Amino acid sequence: MENEKTRILKMVEAGKLSAEEAFKLMDAMNSPAAATEIAVKEPTGKARFLRIRVFDKNRQKAKVNISLPLFLVRGLAKIIPASAQMHLNDKQINLDQIMSLVDQAAGTKLIEVDDDDENERVEIVIE
Repeated sequence: MENEKTRILKMVEAGKLSAEEAFKLMDAMNSPAAATEIAVKEPTGKARFLRIRVFDKNRQKAKVNISLPLFLVRGLAKIIPASAQMHLNDKQINLDQIMSLVDQAAGTKLIEVDDDDENERVEIVIE
């Protein structure tokens, strides 16, 4: 339990969590009711994940559920080679602006695709 609290505090220190979010997480560790409250809360603030889900339309159950932490994407953007950055700049692509837009899109469904042949639905969501 102390390990989890240390990880939460390090996330606050790194700016990945607010103090309020950290408090709720620590409270949830001691209370099952608080954990449920956190799970159903509407997403607010900075986007944390890019989620890709593939649903079986017959069962409405996700058969593929991928969550990509956006801090990882931000970190990878910082190590793009200079030649690639120059190419992006030539095309007037600004990664900082893109990440800012992603943060503003928290809670937004970006894409929903229905495949009637395979009886599947794909969703891509920023949370």
